[in-house]
Formats: sequence, C-alpha cells, structure tokens
Amino acid sequence: MSASFSIARVLPATPEQIYEAWLDGDQHSEMTGAGATSNPTVGGAFTARDGYIEGINVELTAYRRIVQ
Repeated sequence: MSASFSIARVLPATPEQIYEAWLDGDQHSEMTGAGATSNPTVGGAFTARDGYIEGINVELTAYRRIVQ
C-alpha cells in the first residue's frame, strides 16, 4: 500500500538554501537535529530521522521541487 501527502510551510530561507539543505545529509541533519544521508540524484537513496525514514528521490527540479 502506498500513501501520498503534501506538506507546506513558510521558512525564513531562499528556495536555493532549502533545496540544498534538504538534499545534503549534513545540512539536513543540522536543520532537523537528527541524522540524515542523501544521494542527491534521481533514484538516489536518502535517510532521515537517524534512519527511521528512508526512500529514494523520484523527481528533482533544481530549487523548485523534490519528490521522494
């Protein structure tokens, strides 16, 4: 079974800063306070929340859209 959802929130940063931080394991860890890894390519694997969350990048549109 798969699920689909959207999350929206206003953050005090540019789209470029958010995009880069979301797809960089070290920056993502700093932003969330929990361990993260990332291969920032389509099909690349990622983890978040100290490995509790894992998946792959399905679609990446630079500075505009991340589908995981």
